[in-house]
Amino acid sequence: MKEYKKLLGFFFLCFQLLFLTYSISIAQTEYPSKPITYLIGYPPGGLSDLTGRALAAGAEKVLKQPVIVLNKPGASSSVEMALLAQAKPDGYTIGGIPSTATVIMPHVQKVNYDPLKDFTYIINCFNYAAALVVRTDSPWKDFKEFVDYARKNPKTVKYGTYGAYGTTTLVMEALSKQLGVQWDTVPFKADADAVVGLLGGHITAAASASMYAPQVRAGQLRILVMMSQKRSPEFPEVPTLKELGYNAVAEGFVGVGGPKGLPEPIVAKLEQAFTQAIKEPGYLELIKKLAMVEDYKSSKEFPKFIAESFHLHGELIHKVGLDVLK
Repeated sequence: MKEYKKLLGFFFLCFQLLFLTYSISIAQTEYPSKPITYLIGYPPGGLSDLTGRALAAGAEKVLKQPVIVLNKPGASSSVEMALLAQAKPDGYTIGGIPSTATVIMPHVQKVNYDPLKDFTYIINCFNYAAALVVRTDSPWKDFKEFVDYARKNPKTVKYGTYGAYGTTTLVMEALSKQLGVQWDTVPFKADADAVVGLLGGHITAAASASMYAPQVRAGQLRILVMMSQKRSPEFPEVPTLKELGYNAVAEGFVGVGGPKGLPEPIVAKLEQAFTQAIKEPGYLELIKKLAMVEDYKSSKEFPKFIAESFHLHGELIHKVGLDVLK
């Protein structure tokens, strides 16, 4: 009887292994067999929307299926991230992975996902070259002049930013404490909206992720300082905050991901498709136009980067004070 049970157990184990091998084979050969939905957490026309659509178009060429972009804006992209976390892990619902919703929002308010547990991170595509910009007809030629004015005129300066909790907001509030100045945050739904608000004279400056670049080239806006780690290749004459002696950097990023539990063969196909997409001429032309910084990270590297960035931003938020962001 014992020998019979052992034999039965052996056959059951063999069946499981065969079924697993068959499932992996099916996933490799048949995925994708229908259109894929690509979620974007911001309204149409902004940075995330423009780059997301370019990425989707490039990935379609490899996946041989439509990649349908679906905008789900709200709460600095936290709405989209919650939907992505709840999606079925079959590879047919994926989405953009924006820095604000991933490494900032969970620290400042309750969200319906855990960025360290609820996602499969496929690829990081680019980083922001964030900057503080003003209109060219403004009196400030550099960051020092701007700060001097803000110090002498408390709460007169109103700066626009994309959402109340963006990386640029954190930098501006950290600077407020470092410099002893008082300025007001004016959150917009998207980065492009903040730039429009600045051009229309509704705000004093914009702490912009990238949508400022075309208007700077057109002579409508002036960059006072870069918030990125390094100088922008597109605007090499503009210094960074770090160069000026301020310990403040806006490390925004955008990648691609899906819900946790995506099978490895599907992850491999998506990684291949989006790795090809970031090499497409149209995509490269777009990120150059927006002054973005290429920053490829694979499905092995991206999760580690997310974890490190999550903890670093948590420390920054603590230093700034959550009360500043409420």
